[in-house]
Amino acid sequence: MTAAASHASLLFPSTPAAPTEGVESCSRCVYLFCCARAEAAAMMMSMTTAGLEPEQELYMLALGDFVAVACDVRLSDWTGAGGEANLANLAWVAPRALHHQSVLEQVMAGSPILPMPVGTLFSSQEALLLWLAQRYHRIVEFLTDIADKEEWSLKLILDAPRAEAQWLAAEQRQPASAASPGSRYLLEKKLRSEATGRVRQLARQTEAALYEKLRGLVLMRQARRLLPQHSPDAQHQALSHSALLIQAARREQLLAVAAEFNNSYQDAGLRVELSGPWPAATFVPSFSVDQAAGGGRGE
Repeated sequence: MTAAASHASLLFPSTPAAPTEGVESCSRCVYLFCCARAEAAAMMMSMTTAGLEPEQELYMLALGDFVAVACDVRLSDWTGAGGEANLANLAWVAPRALHHQSVLEQVMAGSPILPMPVGTLFSSQEALLLWLAQRYHRIVEFLTDIADKEEWSLKLILDAPRAEAQWLAAEQRQPASAASPGSRYLLEKKLRSEATGRVRQLARQTEAALYEKLRGLVLMRQARRLLPQHSPDAQHQALSHSALLIQAARREQLLAVAAEFNNSYQDAGLRVELSGPWPAATFVPSFSVDQAAGGGRGE
């Protein structure tokens, strides 16, 4: 099973009255993008974005202090044999994931949001509203808490050839010119291996110093999985990837620290790549059922 196909387990969050109840008996189901504050509804009414497909209408379901942003989708696209085939097909998943992200970013422009994973489905609007009602207070609390915060992505990138060349020059470590060709080759190989190890050690120490400098700025930090596409090319390798949660008012300070780091360590072959702000998906807590909702088992 591919990584995309394994994501199918996220399709139906389990609840005391499970969203999947009766889902196999209907041809359509509800796809949830996010929750947002109720006052953002007027802004979202002007959005021209469709659902996941051009013919799918984006709509809102109101519940007290917040709204759920959703659309109806074909059940067969996400479940059964057809759904498994789609989820295993990157050409099918990728554009829907990008559109999902686009909807989140548009809604986020007018309200703090509680982002949901790609492929969060419910059997009906009633099932969705029940699931939300059972978590009402926690969702409102999250939207209130995240209102003045932003998530940023930070990657540490190493230009290994440049860093190793600088280390060798600084250490004045070169094989003797009088050495025989065979000896010189072995010495060069040994020095390259030593340079690789030392450069990575220095990169980790530099990264630790960077996060120490960010200590008073970053509210929360979460290590993220490194993927091949995070490395720009064969020469530049991503060493780490973290999600950062900061106060929105301190965005410029974060950007300034990144710029200062890059100016200081450019010659050493190190730089940081910042991107954001993103919906704070990394820092969404587990939403168990509110006590006020009458108990029941959590997710």
